[in-house]
Amino acid sequence: MTGESILTYKVDLRRQIYHYFNCEVVTKAEQRNRQKQKQQHKAKTKNAKKEIKKRRWYRIRRRINKWLRVGRRVAKYAVGHKYDKITSKTVKHLGTIPSIAACQIIKKYKNNKKCKRVSNVNLIVPACSTRQYPSVIHESGVLTIKPLKLILRWHCPIEYTKINQVEVNNQYVYITVSVPAKPSPGFNKMIGVDVNVKHNLAAVGNPETKKVDYLGKGHIYRRAKYLFMRSRYQRQGRPGRVKAMGNKEHRVMTDVNHKVSAQILDRAFEDEACISIEDLTGIRKAPSRGRFKSFLNSWGFYQLRTFIEYKAALDGIDVFAIDPAYTSQDCSGCGNRKKVRGKKYSCSECGLVIHRDENASYNISKRGSAELNKLNI
Repeated sequence: MTGESILTYKVDLRRQIYHYFNCEVVTKAEQRNRQKQKQQHKAKTKNAKKEIKKRRWYRIRRRINKWLRVGRRVAKYAVGHKYDKITSKTVKHLGTIPSIAACQIIKKYKNNKKCKRVSNVNLIVPACSTRQYPSVIHESGVLTIKPLKLILRWHCPIEYTKINQVEVNNQYVYITVSVPAKPSPGFNKMIGVDVNVKHNLAAVGNPETKKVDYLGKGHIYRRAKYLFMRSRYQRQGRPGRVKAMGNKEHRVMTDVNHKVSAQILDRAFEDEACISIEDLTGIRKAPSRGRFKSFLNSWGFYQLRTFIEYKAALDGIDVFAIDPAYTSQDCSGCGNRKKVRGKKYSCSECGLVIHRDENASYNISKRGSAELNKLNI
């Protein structure tokens, strides 16, 4: 498998801060005063050293918070002037901020046509402004971010080809790297993943072994709980609590999708098979109403698919996105098509009686095998 995968690592800024260098002009008298202060600091106890680290951290945080406030004003200006030419000089009157970070914020918010309101803004620094003078350097476990005057301790747990960009806020540093994809193990079998709104989150089936795993059971009850709480707070006129419950549901379901995608990868290695999953683009436009519509709009099917794809790419496993049309209605035994109500599928032609999700996973697997055969020809 060729290509690269992109991963983002989250680093605690306060714990991993190594050094902070200031590029301001310093007079000789100030240099002498600082040398005296350093000599005094060396003679102090460990508690005093901890106090120095705290002061250093407060100084760094003040500077970063100042840049973040200016960055937010720059983002608001970019959102309000999307059709005007904006550069770092144009927003100079809004406050002092590194020009490379200002340009990246302008690029991000000016090109986003859907963005109408700015909430949280990170300082964005591309890793390589020029090849001769890179803005981000990572050597010997030390990450240097030159435009922001920061040096952090950071060791990447896996090998990477390059650092793409670094985002900084007042608490964390987000480092995005490109990871080379492993060579394909050459699996010729296929497992199908049927994603559901209700009951189990995903049904993973292999038509050759007739083994089916139902993953993410009970997720519908969690979503129903948060839906009930949001509707109650909405009736009470508490928009802050509505937003908090929505954010909590998003965090919980993201954790569930991570665990389910990892289980699917384990199953693929167990069966030595590639993965076939439904391409559900545009499914939210399907006619729906009531409670099911709420579940459909908050369904994280695309997030689960992206988790599966990036984890599979790291291990060299091929993932195929297939057309989901009639996968629940076609018989996996004879191909006969019939409408189904409930979770039980019974074929009137061949007499097959099977669970509806199991039948769909088998059909998805067969369509993925057809795509794999086209590549091998």
